Amino acid sequence: MLKVTEASPTAGLMLSWRDFIPQVLLRRPQKTLEQKIADFVGIDEVQIECSGTAALVVALEALKTIRNKKYVVISAYTCPWVALAVIKANLIPVLADSKPGHFDFCENSLKSVFNNQSLAVVHTHLAGRVADVCRTIEIARGVGAFVIEDAAQSMGGN
Repeated sequence: MLKVTEASPTAGLMLSWRDFIPQVLLRRPQKTLEQKIADFVGIDEVQIECSGTAALVVALEALKTIRNKKYVVISAYTCPWVALAVIKANLIPVLADSKPGHFDFCENSLKSVFNNQSLAVVHTHLAGRVADVCRTIEIARGVGAFVIEDAAQSMGGN
């Protein structure tokens, strides 16, 4: 009988002897995980948080210091943690509908929910599908709102 061994997806990578040697002793410059992700995504830098929800709270808290507004537009069809992040940041979630048969915002619905108290819109990329954010950015700029892209479910997707 042939015995097949395979590490489970949550088992992590196999250890090697180099894992126990401080990188400075190996005399090879090592990039941090943040630097590797920034290179992969093609941006200058990233900040890693423990979850997508925590990242949204950090982003919303930072935006509140720039503009004193209280509404955050989110999709009516999104992860419940998006709304909870908005509430945790002491802001008010406002729902906008999705396009029929797609995760992107319905343009008319998005326009109808923005007002002078709209701080931001969270455009969520769901289930590995990258959303078309360009129109959302144009609409948000028209009312002075920020756009946050929630890519927790599609990092590196195209």
